[in-house]
Amino acid sequence: MQFVCVGNANGASVPANTADGDGATAAGSVSNTACGPQANASSGSTLSQNSAFGNQANASGGNATVPSLNTAVGSNANASGDGSANSATGVGANASGSGSGNTASGASANASGNTSENLASGAAANASGAGSSNVASGNQANASGAGSNNIANGNGATSSGAGSNNVATGTNANATGTGGFNIATGAGANASDGTNTNQEQSSNIATGHNSNAAGNGSHNVASGDSSDADGVGSSNVAVGRSGSHLRMTPRFFAKY
Repeated sequence: MQFVCVGNANGASVPANTADGDGATAAGSVSNTACGPQANASSGSTLSQNSAFGNQANASGGNATVPSLNTAVGSNANASGDGSANSATGVGANASGSGSGNTASGASANASGNTSENLASGAAANASGAGSSNVASGNQANASGAGSNNIANGNGATSSGAGSNNVATGTNANATGTGGFNIATGAGANASDGTNTNQEQSSNIATGHNSNAAGNGSHNVASGDSSDADGVGSSNVAVGRSGSHLRMTPRFFAKY
């Protein structure tokens, strides 16, 4: 029989006083555990090992084909998903997704996504995305994106983008871009490719405090504090603290 925590309003001994689980459910498997008002660790598989602890915590999942081993700890934490081993810890943390092994740790952290191995650590950190292996570490760090392998490390760091391999390291570092291979290292470093309106992938690199190598469809490099090599469709290079801006000829191809 599955395990459900029970109690009563006044803390009186049970029995003979009435007790109930206040809506908690761990139905479906003897290995499921639910503890907290409306906590849900239920499954459609007798082999699941789901655990939900907290007010409306949700670790449900598992069907007749595949079991789940989900864990949700915290009020409204969500680690649900069939055939998954998701873990959500923190108020409102979300690591949900089917066929996934997502981990969200921190208030409102989000590592959700089907068939993913996302990791979000920090308050409001976001590593969500289907078919992804994104990592976001730091308060409000954002490495979200479907089909991506983005990494954001630092408070406010962002490396989001679908189909991308972007890396942002440092407070408010920015390496965003769809289909990009951008790298931003340093507080306020910017290697983003913006809207990518010219449909070319960017591979920008910005290293240093407030360095700037941003640009759509570019291969810009800025190395040094406040160095600036930004530009659209460019291969600009700036080296040194507030480095000189060496602008190279953009890539043009003549048709014959």
